Amino acid sequence: MENEEKFRAICEFVNEAIVMVNSKCIVSFWNKAAEIMFGYSNQEIIGEKVYSSLVPQRFHDTFKKEFNKFRRTGKATTDGKTIELIGVKKDGTEFPVELSLSSTKIKGKWYAIATANDITLRKKTEWALSIKGYALASSINAIAIADLNGKLMYVNDSFLKIWKYGDKKELLGEHVSKFWEKEEKAFEILKILYEDGGWIGEMTAIKKDGSVFEVQLYTNIVKNKIGEPLCMMATFIDITERKHMEKALKESENKFRTVVEKTGDISYVMDINSIISYIGPQVERYGFRVEDIEDHNFIELIYPEDRKSTLEDFQMTIQSEIETITTFRVETPKMGIIFFEESGKILRDKEGDIIGLTGTLRDVTERKQAEEELKQKVRKARFLSFIDDLTGLYNRRGFFNFATQYLKLTRRTKRELLIIYIDVDQLKQINDTFGHNVGSLALIDTGNILKETFRASDIIARIGGDEFVVLAIEAVGTSIKSIAKRLQKNLDSHNKKRGHPNNYKLSISMGITRYDPENPCSINELMDRADKLMYEQKNEKEKARKI
Repeated sequence: MENEEKFRAICEFVNEAIVMVNSKCIVSFWNKAAEIMFGYSNQEIIGEKVYSSLVPQRFHDTFKKEFNKFRRTGKATTDGKTIELIGVKKDGTEFPVELSLSSTKIKGKWYAIATANDITLRKKTEWALSIKGYALASSINAIAIADLNGKLMYVNDSFLKIWKYGDKKELLGEHVSKFWEKEEKAFEILKILYEDGGWIGEMTAIKKDGSVFEVQLYTNIVKNKIGEPLCMMATFIDITERKHMEKALKESENKFRTVVEKTGDISYVMDINSIISYIGPQVERYGFRVEDIEDHNFIELIYPEDRKSTLEDFQMTIQSEIETITTFRVETPKMGIIFFEESGKILRDKEGDIIGLTGTLRDVTERKQAEEELKQKVRKARFLSFIDDLTGLYNRRGFFNFATQYLKLTRRTKRELLIIYIDVDQLKQINDTFGHNVGSLALIDTGNILKETFRASDIIARIGGDEFVVLAIEAVGTSIKSIAKRLQKNLDSHNKKRGHPNNYKLSISMGITRYDPENPCSINELMDRADKLMYEQKNEKEKARKI
């Protein structure tokens, strides 16, 4: 009797749930930790069959089969082992359980004793770690991790591909200086890295076959929470092609002795086969003659690498009857390669049939150069936590950093810009119904739809749990209505082709406001206006849903 009391006292104060079940599968002991874990009080569970309350319905037959074996022999397949199972709480919630089983014989009858731990948090942590691991392994950029002595501990597949190695075993344990054309430069950077904690720059790397190539290198010392150095991590981008282009541009610039200032927009008219019937005289400033362009296929003027995508954009404009904005390069006789932004509208005859496109071409070379500078800052921003981990878009900090720079650019060029404030509808219901993993996928899908809808030069960010914002420099012919229509079209397309088994449709509410350079204001003021418009739309949806 005294031993039994000691056993009960000990069991009541341990953190693990302890459950004893007799040979009839009836609960005979239930400690305080089990009450907390499963939600049943001692009075509610003692005398109940264990599988009817604590095991999901779909596992009942398997449980009964295994318990019948235990009843006869006092042993089960899982005796003495720690296993993971699914448990169910009093409220019906299922959760992962780590279970240790043992058996004992009392007065000639077998009893099963189970010790259980709720491992929900551990499972979430393991999932997060696996996602980060997959992200490193599948990155299109080469990534390497070395110990503090400079010996490689990890490389991803992109590293193998760029450096032309076939197996990671060839690399692990090698010193990082092996992979650079000039080893002394590598040791110089290591010294800076140890002193400053990070380094960004360009280097000449050497492949397995001895050939060399240019890379952009971002490297830093990885530290733990208390600031102790753990290892070195580096990201590499192959910039060989870019360096060749820079060299070619420099050589091209030497051929020109004067710099021609940018000109105004160029008007055009073309038929449905892309044959130009009219082109503005401004083209002559770029070295073209009007008579050499009219009655010719417009696509032939476009830089070869851009022809396919530009033709597809023209065809989409005609087929979908939605305004589109296209950017492409043209190699001009006077100015070399120039970036143009095309904004086209449908052209119809008197009967309403589509006969072609009319629109304008704008020289955006200066803006593209500015965008390239911004892209360089984006790469550096990865080290400043400007990127949202879930969607890969900018986070709040990243958005305000680059939005401020865009605002300065628009004030100087007198361009208008748009702020689009977006909120995912009923995200809480998705989380509550299908789980937070599905909710996260809904946010990722929303980010992908926004990237598909807007230009690469627009700033797209996730600034809160279910809130997104886009800053877009307004192009000629762009309207708030056309943006909303294009976004809804992509959203509808996603909902039709999505392969998720969960039965929900992705929906968003949004508000759009325009920045007028003649009446300047702050980004915060623009966002507040767009936020109010978004909530007006969301409230209208809620009212319609209740009717």
